[in-house]
Amino acid sequence: MRKVIYAYLVSVDGYVTGPDGSFDWAEPDPEVHQHFNDLEATLDTHFYGRNMWEVMSSFWPDAGNNPDAPAVEVEYAEAWNRVEHIVFSSTLTEVGHGATLATGSPASIIAELKARPGKNIDVGGATLANSLLAEGLVDEVMLYICPFLIGGGKTMFSPLDHTVGLRLVNSRVFDSGIVHLHYERKS
Repeated sequence: MRKVIYAYLVSVDGYVTGPDGSFDWAEPDPEVHQHFNDLEATLDTHFYGRNMWEVMSSFWPDAGNNPDAPAVEVEYAEAWNRVEHIVFSSTLTEVGHGATLATGSPASIIAELKARPGKNIDVGGATLANSLLAEGLVDEVMLYICPFLIGGGKTMFSPLDHTVGLRLVNSRVFDSGIVHLHYERKS
């Protein structure tokens, strides 16, 4: 069965965006970007919340056409554009770029996606990912901990009403100081 993966760049103090919504501190270096490219090769679906979709769709559809883009970005753009994009939103009426707009229950949508044949599914957006974590529908969590203290903003994890056990699968320290922790959910 396909796995649902929640992978995010996060500050040491647990934030995915700063107080003003910025995340310029989280730009991956080429080594980390290549790690994301390798992850992208294991996916065939992105399931995004509205905010994450707006960020990703504002850059990646055309990023591979930029003659000045580093090769690692071109590779990611090509991979990103090949996969299915499903956007969960109660406010958008259209999403563009060949994506599918999904409404209803995120849990039922992800359950349907997991039942289909295919590669893994990435869930993008902290709010959406946390709703799926609360339902026990995220199989793997990958943190890319950036060496910054942000002091406020949107957190990677929301409070849960129960404990979710995780098992460390892999860890890595990149030359930039970003630490990757790859966990899978315990049964």
